[in-house]
Amino acid sequence: MSIKKGATDTDKLTTLQELAEEEVLAQLMSNFLSWVARKADAKQVNDLMKLAHSDCMIKLPTSGHTRMRDNLASLMTGVWLLLQFGKELCDFSEGDITRLKSATLNAANKVAELQITADKEASDADRFIELLRSSLAMGAAHLATKKGFCPSLPGAWGWKITGNPDNEIPYGQGTKIGWIDRNDILLDMTATLSVLKPLSTRLGNHLGSSERALNKALFEAGVLAKCDEGRYKTKVSVEGRRVFVISLPVSCVMDIEDNETLSEDHASRKHESPF
Repeated sequence: MSIKKGATDTDKLTTLQELAEEEVLAQLMSNFLSWVARKADAKQVNDLMKLAHSDCMIKLPTSGHTRMRDNLASLMTGVWLLLQFGKELCDFSEGDITRLKSATLNAANKVAELQITADKEASDADRFIELLRSSLAMGAAHLATKKGFCPSLPGAWGWKITGNPDNEIPYGQGTKIGWIDRNDILLDMTATLSVLKPLSTRLGNHLGSSERALNKALFEAGVLAKCDEGRYKTKVSVEGRRVFVISLPVSCVMDIEDNETLSEDHASRKHESPF
């Protein structure tokens, strides 16, 4: 998690560091643990923890993974117990406790929002890759070489071979959504999403995110093969023109050997069809 410059109150941090050096915080923790032990002996600590955990679960967002809410509630339960300790032994006022609980809940909600966003982005990236694989396998789309011809391993890239062995005629099935360049896939995202979004709807798992959101999700998931500085895309030359594309490693779609390179130079001449 990144912390913006100036977001930390350095004066308070300095005070806490000084208290730590004077072992005041260590003594406070020792007193807290002794208090918890006494509550445990009196069979009260479990009830306090269950009440605190339940209170926290109610106040946390219901979206996101259940385990995330439970983990945050468990962390907040410790804070709730610490505040109860402060109320009983350190003269914390109800106003102090309310203020600190509110600050803790606000921080927890921000963490939850960040996690939900991260999960969604990762999920969008995973779904995008799966839909890309499906579209090629189903013949709903195809990829060409940078010159627009049929690549090697045509069946893997959405091409179908017709004719006979002496006169094979390859043709790209569905929409051309990009190109193969050695071990990289270069996607025209407008064309790609024109195929993937309807496909996702038919499969009952609609990919509703915008192109920019998906580009960001792929970047955040670490699956982009390369991108230009300050962009999610990279500019390449294909079929005699310069275009911006999303660049993914071929390994996202198919397994290749470490020393295997896929490029238009590997394509058999008889498969050089511009269709």
